[in-house]
Amino acid sequence: MAAQTVLVDGHRLRLTNPDKVMYPSSGTTKAEVISYLMQVAPLMLPHLADRICTRKRWPEGVGEPGRPGEVFFEKNLPSHAPSWMRRQQIEHGTHAAMYPIVESAADLAWMGQMNALELHVPQWRVGPDGEQSNPDRLVLDLDPGPGADLARCAEVAHEARALLSDVGLELYPVTSGSKGLHLYAPLDGQHDAEYVNEFAKTVAKALEQQLPKLVVSSQTKSLRTRKVLVDWSQNNAAKTTVSPYSLRGTAHPYVAAPRTWDEIDDRLTQLDLHDVLERLDSDPLEPLRPAGTVASSSLDRRGPIEVMLASPTTSRHFDPDDWAFEMKWDGYRAVAIVDGDATVLRSRNGVDLTASCPEIVTALGSAGLGSVVLDGEIIAFDEDGVPDFGLLQQRIGMHRSARSSGLPADAPLHYMVFDLIERDGTSLRSETYETRRAALESLGIGDDPEATVRVPPTLTGDLSDAVADSLNRGLEGVMAKRRTSTYRSGRSKSWLKIKHQRTQDVIVIGWTPGQGGRRGSIGALVLAVHRAGELSYVGKVGSGFRERDLDVLASLLPEYEVDHPPVSGVPSDVAAQARWTRPALVAEVAHSTWTHGGHLRHATWRGLRDDVAVDDVVVYDT
Repeated sequence: MAAQTVLVDGHRLRLTNPDKVMYPSSGTTKAEVISYLMQVAPLMLPHLADRICTRKRWPEGVGEPGRPGEVFFEKNLPSHAPSWMRRQQIEHGTHAAMYPIVESAADLAWMGQMNALELHVPQWRVGPDGEQSNPDRLVLDLDPGPGADLARCAEVAHEARALLSDVGLELYPVTSGSKGLHLYAPLDGQHDAEYVNEFAKTVAKALEQQLPKLVVSSQTKSLRTRKVLVDWSQNNAAKTTVSPYSLRGTAHPYVAAPRTWDEIDDRLTQLDLHDVLERLDSDPLEPLRPAGTVASSSLDRRGPIEVMLASPTTSRHFDPDDWAFEMKWDGYRAVAIVDGDATVLRSRNGVDLTASCPEIVTALGSAGLGSVVLDGEIIAFDEDGVPDFGLLQQRIGMHRSARSSGLPADAPLHYMVFDLIERDGTSLRSETYETRRAALESLGIGDDPEATVRVPPTLTGDLSDAVADSLNRGLEGVMAKRRTSTYRSGRSKSWLKIKHQRTQDVIVIGWTPGQGGRRGSIGALVLAVHRAGELSYVGKVGSGFRERDLDVLASLLPEYEVDHPPVSGVPSDVAAQARWTRPALVAEVAHSTWTHGGHLRHATWRGLRDDVAVDDVVVYDT
């Protein structure tokens, strides 16, 4: 796939080989690695702040069992590294090394571009004068030997927590992404690395005395069988530890993942990058962050996108003099931030889509648009030229089971642009629809059916003509936009959507087992929406599933399983057989109408909606 130039934190970065498979076992590509780094940046960067970074690079990916990929450590920053990246020279006896200090999302993106999967940092930071400061954290690495496992590490971790709490230190756990567990304690910086290293050694020996059958403090391999090594040596000033939130170069894309103490038990497992992306609401390692550090990003990947949203309507009475009509596309809403040949794509709920849509990024960057912010829909067409939402999910769905490892040739993406929010640094939000539309058309993008980026024309005639045209094309419906409307964030009555069938975003809260031909699989999903700020049961959906849909759901639902229903008011016959999940997955269903009791009638499955946040799921119409 062609190289692309993206804009990150105001820096232009050229990304090459985005479809290179870095983890063959999962099909995880370089583009997905960079996308992970962009999304996790606000939580990861504070733990990298002011620390020199040693990288562990896999130029051709991690390889497969029996055929591991080439890997090497890199300390020195190469001469071709971006000029914006902070550098720090460190003396090592008879030689010196020039290290990078990772402090921005752009730095992380470059690390991904260089196939640096693991980022390792010391327990000390570089001071204002460029000198090494005293350590501001202590780390214990719990490494299970032959015959030991992560459950034994969890047992040792609780003993270590109790031991250190007696001296006023609180430990914070991180599953290493490899075999074991890292335990961090924040320090006040009053002691040098030699002191901290000796203290950590004392802690390890104390744990060995308390748990002689479970713990060993020596690296001697012959002593480690069925025991957990408490490795204290990573507090040495010359050593480093893989950073929290860093990927690991394991066969599967596991992560050094911060955890809560409630999770540290005999059921503990390692987390991969997809697991971590579903846990970004807060940082369990918040107390470890150096005072005053924040994740600085001019394009915060986690923030919501303030776009204008249409309201559903069944009305067919629109005066063409007052309303313009456009096709309604069945895809992912996305804002494109373009600055010359650099582009960032973001979903309306803040998910970074840049690395997942390289053909769109390349097309926008080569279109000569200058500096613009565009609003549009990302589409994947089937072989008949009809938008296929399932195909789109294969390309850029955020859930790992829904995602393919690329499909660039079989499922090319298109960006259908319908609004211009900003041009050359000037906001157009206060301009009328007609003014914005004229400005959009003046960009010269055009509507070539073969083009990756298009500006579809407004529809001529009245609404009945627009609906007929939409039906003939196999599209989802028609948009009616008031010609005098300004661009206002949130749902508006000035933009209305007329669908050929009713659809509704829903939250999956459980499932019932299948019968007959679906025995052993999912029979139906139990659904809810928000009403008056509370979750409300709205029925089930059991039709419209493809085999692929059922496979995806079967792999996802166990991750969210809970013991009790998250809503009240579920009919007893449903509750008797349902298996419950926490409200985390959003989907879309088609339906004929609503019952008087507020339930969906004749619901049919359409697909998961990764681009819609759970809190945004409300009733469209009743």
